[in-house]
Amino acid sequence: MANNLKINPIGLDAVIAKIQVKLYNKLTTLWGVTLDGYPRCYEIKRDKKTTIEHFVNANDYVSLIHVDNNKFFFLNKKDYKQNSNRAFDTEVELYFILNVKECKGSINHRADEEVRLDVMNILSTIGNIGIDTVISTGIESVFKGYDYRFTDDMQPYHCFKITMSVNDFKLNQTNCNGE
Repeated sequence: MANNLKINPIGLDAVIAKIQVKLYNKLTTLWGVTLDGYPRCYEIKRDKKTTIEHFVNANDYVSLIHVDNNKFFFLNKKDYKQNSNRAFDTEVELYFILNVKECKGSINHRADEEVRLDVMNILSTIGNIGIDTVISTGIESVFKGYDYRFTDDMQPYHCFKITMSVNDFKLNQTNCNGE
């Protein structure tokens, strides 16, 4: 279990790395669980099935749409649009697949609302994220167009997607001190 960061990210990847580090650090402390964080991942079509995969190296990818560990990952399918500040705006999807019983063990009911609230509270402290955020729940909505198993969103598991705008980033933007 690890926070799989890109090395020397630039542009949108630098913004995502900042969000990734903050989410990973805050959520592992808050929930006391092992959590895998992934940077911007890729939509891959193989054998007439579409999935989301993390690029490892060379031609190696790891599929992420399945229950195995608590994890989160990013996907960007939208174009970058230049704004009046000579920077860019785009839309990013942030996916979570969690065992809510592990994350919120002291809660007797299905703690899906509680884990989403924790994530949104952390995201609200990060700049460059637009206010038009959408939270998608229900596996058919979260992974629409992808190959998934319905059981990946049944207790104790929960998946959700946060679609947010990332605003005013520069293509040559970098992070200082890994954040």
